[in-house]
Amino acid sequence: MRGLLRSILPEAILSRLDLATLAPQPGSFVDEELARSYSDLLFSASLAGRPALVYVLIEHKSKSERWVLVQISRLRDRVWDRFVRDHPDAEHLPAIIPIVVCHDPKGWSAPRRFADLIDPSPSEVPELARLTPDFEPIVDDLNLATDEQLLARAMGLFATLVAIFLRDARTPGRVLPMLDRVASLLGELYRAPDGRRAVAMLLRYLSLVADDDEDDIARVIQPAVPEAEDLIMTMAERWEQRGVQRGIQQGVQQGRLSMLRKQLELRFGPLDAAVVARLEAGDEQLLDRCAERVLTATSIDEVFAE
Repeated sequence: MRGLLRSILPEAILSRLDLATLAPQPGSFVDEELARSYSDLLFSASLAGRPALVYVLIEHKSKSERWVLVQISRLRDRVWDRFVRDHPDAEHLPAIIPIVVCHDPKGWSAPRRFADLIDPSPSEVPELARLTPDFEPIVDDLNLATDEQLLARAMGLFATLVAIFLRDARTPGRVLPMLDRVASLLGELYRAPDGRRAVAMLLRYLSLVADDDEDDIARVIQPAVPEAEDLIMTMAERWEQRGVQRGIQQGVQQGRLSMLRKQLELRFGPLDAAVVARLEAGDEQLLDRCAERVLTATSIDEVFAE
């Protein structure tokens, strides 16, 4: 975490933050609803000679979330709520430095200032400024960082590889080149203290999110970490299980699509190519909406209406 903060904090804050006092704090402020998309870390440190908190939110999504600043606002309030509960005699709240670690392959595209989510904006109606909360987190956009830049952060080998895996593992076409570049580092990590567990975590993440050919991935990893053959086999088993699950889900989806087409044809007659294409490209939410409306809608357009 010291390596991360040295690389992303503004100098004006970094120069007054005593990294020697940095210490992890227990607990998570992410509720069960958000746990699949985010994880968080809280640290305490001395800032300008007073206690402060560093709150790190890691966004586990394949694309930037527009409302992440709303989540940060809510989570930050939870941190302060706990502080007030634990320090009933305190007269001030500790400063919180919010950090978002993002690994959207296209880079961070969501608003960076909370006020940018408000309409009308305080810039349009200046009187709103004092009535509207506003902040801007520090965004660590991993997509913009090269391997060399991540290694230069001096975060430690495991944390560096985590950042590289987060950046590349979800993007088809990036995985194999990434593994070629870091294969020797995986071997080095495996042979470090507690390295087997660390490599197992990385491979488990890879097996959950990577869509590249698993045989190719195994061929790259095997020579670099020959001692980890059982871990690689376990990863292959997860891939096989995921493939079976996907096949089942696809079969269910196709069955729903076929039934919905029959219902629409019985109600409105033969479907034109554009309607069929829209159904086939639709997600589960669209199919649910169409299925709910097929009995009451008076036209195809009404079935698809937003």
